[in-house]
Amino acid sequence: MSVRQNPPIRIASTIVVHCPLETTFTFVTDPHNDRDCAFGATELEQLTPGPIAAGTRFRQAGVFLGRRIEVCWEVTAYEPYRHLHGRSISGPFCFSGGYNFEAVDSGSRVTKYGEVSLPHVGRAFHLLLARLLFTAVDMAMKRLARLLESDPHLKPAGRQ
Repeated sequence: MSVRQNPPIRIASTIVVHCPLETTFTFVTDPHNDRDCAFGATELEQLTPGPIAAGTRFRQAGVFLGRRIEVCWEVTAYEPYRHLHGRSISGPFCFSGGYNFEAVDSGSRVTKYGEVSLPHVGRAFHLLLARLLFTAVDMAMKRLARLLESDPHLKPAGRQ
């Protein structure tokens, strides 16, 4: 029995963080902070030297459904205080996605978006993984906002 090609799982989540755009952008676009916000992220190694820019590559490991997963990915677009986009270059699945940032009166609007392809899994498992990804992304965005808004070293919008 062959497993048919599944459509990509598309995710998107937007949240307003009550911190200045510069603070939010700097924190979110530093992959070393994934351990604080993303569930399951455990290790990160930058593979290319220098500051983050298009072409910067990382090896990232984490735990998902009790299994260790390692992915290499690269930044494909980077515009300070506006946008970061990346894509996988190796690993057990293909992904592409990033963040968009916008200053708003109360702080920063952050949108995380992406597409994950899991081509060789059964339909029921694909649907389960899609649901888990949606939930994990929403929880990570809420965790991000709580973390940035509660850090006494940051100066969230409207706070003196």
